[in-house]
Amino acid sequence: AAGWRTRLNMKDWGAHDMPAALDELKKVSSGQPIIGLGHSFGGVALGLSNRSAEFERYTTIASLNGYYRNTAEPLAVFAKMNLLGVPLTIPFGKLPKWAGIGEALPGSVFRDWARWCRNPNFLFSDPKVPEARYFQSVTTPVLGVGIADDVWGTPKAVDDLLQRFGNATVHELWLSPDQAAIDPIGHLGFFRKHRVETLWPQVIGWMLDATIPDNAVARKNVQAA
Repeated sequence: AAGWRTRLNMKDWGAHDMPAALDELKKVSSGQPIIGLGHSFGGVALGLSNRSAEFERYTTIASLNGYYRNTAEPLAVFAKMNLLGVPLTIPFGKLPKWAGIGEALPGSVFRDWARWCRNPNFLFSDPKVPEARYFQSVTTPVLGVGIADDVWGTPKAVDDLLQRFGNATVHELWLSPDQAAIDPIGHLGFFRKHRVETLWPQVIGWMLDATIPDNAVARKNVQAA
C-alpha cells in the first residue's frame, strides 16, 4: 500500500493510525459530536495526532510518561524492558507475548517504547518525534483518570503526561479498588466486565454530558517545553 514502511514506529499509532481511525469514525457519525477515550498510549496519541480539536472532549485512562523511574517498580521495569525485551526483539523481530511484558509488538515499536522509557522526558526529548509539539495545541477538555494500584501509572507518571496538555482544561480523577474486591485494578483492569458498575459511572457521565466527576481535581497546567 502507498506509504507503507518496513520499519514501524510507535509514534505512528498517534501520528498516523489515530487520524486514520478518526476519519473512518467521522464517515459514520453523521456529524454528531465525537467523544474520545484512550487507554495508556491512547492519551499520548491524542497529543501526537494533531487532530484533537475534532473531539468534543477526551478521557485518558492510565495514560502516563513511561520513564522507568516514575513507576512503582523502577528496577524491575528497567530490567524487563532493556535486559529482556530489547534483546529478544533482535532474533525474533518482535517482542513475543511470552516475554511477559505485554502483548506481542513489532521489534522496532518496542525498541521505541524502551528508548522513551529510559528518558525522564519520555518521547518529548526524542528528535524522531517532532509531533510531540502538537501537545501544546490541544485545547479539548480532558479528564485524566489514574488507577491507584497501577504500578506503571503512578501519580508522578500520570501528572507528567497531563501537564503536557498545557493549553487544555484538564481534570484529574483517581480510582481505587473497592475494599471488598480481592483482585487489583492495575494498568488494564478498568476494562474488565466486572468493573463496569464500580469504575465506569463517573467516566460515563463525563463522556455523555460533560459532567465533571465529584472527586476530579482541576489541574493548573503549566506549558511544558
